[in-house]
Amino acid sequence: LKREQVNKILDSLPTPGESIHIVSNGSFDYFTIVVKLIKLMDTTGINFYFSTWTMSHAHVMTILEMYDAGTFANVNALTGEYFRSREAAVYHILDNGLASRGQKLFCNKNHSKVTILEKDPFFIVVEGSANYTANPRIENWVLSNSPELVNFHKDWFNELINKKYP
Repeated sequence: LKREQVNKILDSLPTPGESIHIVSNGSFDYFTIVVKLIKLMDTTGINFYFSTWTMSHAHVMTILEMYDAGTFANVNALTGEYFRSREAAVYHILDNGLASRGQKLFCNKNHSKVTILEKDPFFIVVEGSANYTANPRIENWVLSNSPELVNFHKDWFNELINKKYP
C-alpha cells in the first residue's frame, strides 16, 4: 500500500535543476520514496549517503541487501545517538553490516534527514522531516536534482564521517 501511494505522486525523477515538494498524509514512509527514486534511476553503482536520527530493522536489512546486489557502490551513513541507545540491536546490525562490507557509519548528535543518490547523470537529494522508519505521520520532503546540492551535502557528511575514518 505504501508503494501504491508513492507511485500515485511520484512517476519521474526531478529534472536537472528541479525540486519536487511532497507533504504526506502518513500513508507512506521516507524509505519508500528512496526506493522509488532508485527504481526510477534504473542503474547500479549508486553513491548512497543517508542521514537519519533513527531507523527500522527492515530498512537496515534492505540497505544491506541493496549494497550486496550492487545497487550501491558505497554507503555513507550518519545516525543519531538515540538510535544507538534506544534501538541498540538494530543499530549494531547496521554498524556491523556496513563495517563488514567496508562501508561507513558515523553516529553523533544527529537529527538531520538527508539522502543523496548520486551517479552521473543523476544528482538526487532528498531533504525532509522523516526518519528511515515506518512513521504514520504527516511528513515533508524536497526532492532535488542538483550536483551543487549533492556536493553541499557530501561536504558536511564527509567532514563528519572522516572524524571516524581519517
